[in-house]
Amino acid sequence: MLAMAICYSANIGGTGTLVGTGANVILSEYLNELDGNPVSFGTWMAFSVPQMILCLVAAWCWLYFYFIGISSMLGRKRSGSVDKEKEKELQQQRNESVSRVIRQKFSELGPMTFHEGVVVFVFLIAFNLWFFLSPGFMTGWGDLLESTNAMGEETNVDDATPAILIALLVLALPAKPTFLQLFRCGRKPGLIQPSPPVIDWKTAQYNVSL
Repeated sequence: MLAMAICYSANIGGTGTLVGTGANVILSEYLNELDGNPVSFGTWMAFSVPQMILCLVAAWCWLYFYFIGISSMLGRKRSGSVDKEKEKELQQQRNESVSRVIRQKFSELGPMTFHEGVVVFVFLIAFNLWFFLSPGFMTGWGDLLESTNAMGEETNVDDATPAILIALLVLALPAKPTFLQLFRCGRKPGLIQPSPPVIDWKTAQYNVSL
C-alpha cells in the first residue's frame, strides 16, 4: 500500500507546479508557440493545484477501499473475522505499533543540520523566483527585465534563469558552518578547514547525466 501511495503521490504531485515534471514544461512551450501567451509559474499553480488536491483525495480513497475495505471504515464486522471487540483491540494495537515506529524513526533523524537548512533555504529561493517571475496578477521581477536586443526582438527571462542560479548556489554555498569560526577571536583564515559545497560538481554531473 505504501509503495502504491508513493507512486500515485509522485505522479499526481508532479502536476501541481510547472517544473514538477518535464511534460509540464513541454506543454507550456507548446502553448506559448500556439497562442503567444506564456504560462507562468503562478497561473499554472492556480489551475493545477485544485485538481491535484482532488486527485490526491481520490487516490487516498481508492487505496483505502482497495487495501482496507469500506467495511473497516464503517466499523462493520467482516465475514470470517473475529468479533467486533477483538477486531477493535487488534486495530488499536496495530496503530500503536505504527505510531511507535514512526516516533522512533523521527527521533533517529535528530535536529535539522546546517546542510539541510541550506537546502531548505535554497528551495524557498527557487520557489519564490519561479512564482514571482511573471505571476500575472502583478508585475514580476522577470517583467522588469524585459528588453529589446539589437535586432529589435524582445528578450525576456524564462524559468531556466532561476534554475541556473539555484544550480550555481548549491555549488557555491557551504555544507558546514566552518566560516563562522572567522568571527571568533584569535582565529586565522589559514587554520580553518574549508567546508565542502552543498553539492559537489562530481555528484551534480553524475545525477544530471542519469
